[in-house]
Amino acid sequence: MAKACRRWYNGILRSPSLWRSTEVQLRGNWRDNSEIDYIRYLGQYLKRLTVCGAIRCHRHTKKFQRSVTTIFANLYRQGPVQLNDLTITEFHFQSYFRGTSGAFARAGVIKSMNRFLRQQRKLRAIDLSFNTVTEEEGVSLLSSLANARCVTKLERLNIEEFFKNKERMYVSVEFVHAVTQFINLRLLVINYSCLSNELLCGLGNHANYIGKMERLDVRCSRSDSSDHAIHPSSWQSFKDSFPSVKVHFRLHSLVKLNDLQRILVSQIPLTDLVILGHNDDNFQPDRTLRFVARNYQSVLEKFVIDVSPSYRCYHQSLVTIFKDCTKLNSLELRGRVEWPTLREVFEHLDERYFKRDSCPELDYFRMTVVAQAADSYVEEALIFEEYRDKLYQRRLDYELVVEPQFFPLPVAYNHDEPFAFQMPGEPIFID
Repeated sequence: MAKACRRWYNGILRSPSLWRSTEVQLRGNWRDNSEIDYIRYLGQYLKRLTVCGAIRCHRHTKKFQRSVTTIFANLYRQGPVQLNDLTITEFHFQSYFRGTSGAFARAGVIKSMNRFLRQQRKLRAIDLSFNTVTEEEGVSLLSSLANARCVTKLERLNIEEFFKNKERMYVSVEFVHAVTQFINLRLLVINYSCLSNELLCGLGNHANYIGKMERLDVRCSRSDSSDHAIHPSSWQSFKDSFPSVKVHFRLHSLVKLNDLQRILVSQIPLTDLVILGHNDDNFQPDRTLRFVARNYQSVLEKFVIDVSPSYRCYHQSLVTIFKDCTKLNSLELRGRVEWPTLREVFEHLDERYFKRDSCPELDYFRMTVVAQAADSYVEEALIFEEYRDKLYQRRLDYELVVEPQFFPLPVAYNHDEPFAFQMPGEPIFID
């Protein structure tokens, strides 16, 4: 009707609530014109804006820079527009902005972003992830944000992969000074290469009041500068400043026990741990589980291990983590496990919870079994089948998945479907 009736068109165009949020994808070509027109006509109504870089060729950097500059210039002229939520992500400066022309375009983009950020007074959340800027560029953007009037209102800051790889941000005094200016942060997403003793202590010392921060997400990978260690006293000071904070760690390609022991000290209030990567025969699953269970038995809530290929089995440590981690509500493991170990796990759950008519904290358990003889899969499936009714009554979802190269059909269970198991060449039997 808006196309047929001018009154409908004017009514829709002038309804601010319809244009509060938008996502802009910039490719550095002619497709950017429609995005620019949208901002030019409706940018004044925006409260949430996502600017996502979709550039895929270094030849488009100049046009990309013009598009970014035009968008922020239009928002600046229209007020400037005061946003509540801003996302500027996936510009990938390190990959596409190279050479003389790339450096010129890069400087233009950073200048436009700095100018716009300095004028923001109501910003509560900002996402600057996956831009891979240099230390100087990143610090200038964070400083512009820190010097804006929104510094006391910002609650969520995402700078995952904000800096380029191998940038040693943990030694940057300017970076620590900029981040600690945000005194009302509730969520901080950051790379381990940016984490330091000074930053953890500074966040606690500069906080508006004790207990403000709720979550700290840390991403650590082999491609980052992750060879430094943070002193346990710094984590303890951070935990004392924010008693209810939850720390989430995501480790990529760091599977050696020595690396885990260096990064994951016992003073971290770790509630969520994910370990992903390739195993070059350095991963020790049993010792890793024991290490985690020993250090985080009173705080760990979610634990995921997806490391392949698997050469060693989970033994008694699998039982230990169920016994010791009393707050664990989600466990996902990939590896080799023998059926007596699985039986001991379910016997523990039966003895501790089911016979006492109480519900365990655990509500999801997934085991991906690899590299074992086919006979053992039958035993493991029968164990799951034996305890199915009890687990169903306690609303505990569990899943046994067999790696496709050894066993093509998954063995899984949920509340809505019957349990099924099949051996090669045999019919499926369902209870």
